[in-house]
Amino acid sequence: MDEPSVDFGTDDPKLARARRATLTKLSGGVAGSELAELAREILAGRFSASELVTTSTYSEAFAGRTERFAEYYRSLSEDEREQLAEQGQALLEQPPAAPAAAPRSPRADEPDDDPMPETFRVKGWD
Repeated sequence: MDEPSVDFGTDDPKLARARRATLTKLSGGVAGSELAELAREILAGRFSASELVTTSTYSEAFAGRTERFAEYYRSLSEDEREQLAEQGQALLEQPPAAPAAAPRSPRADEPDDDPMPETFRVKGWD
């Protein structure tokens, strides 16, 4: 299945990959439901990242998170900032992860070592 065309605001494939990974993480709700919804909309190609600043619904949620990050960043020492920058650069330099293989269902002609599938297992019944 092809992924929707998403504008990540960069021609750099490494940066685009990092932005996709961040949006994927946000879509799981780690930063709240509003940003999860925003991330899902961007990943689905229904909303571009550049439209963030023109949409009040999302810009308010994003602005609050951005200010908290800015406060955190200002609290870091120069050494801590450099260390984080180096870590970020190292992550960008990593090759893309191979897509996870879909779980393989056993074929009908393969023996099943477990006579009771896990879904039917009840504690104390096996």
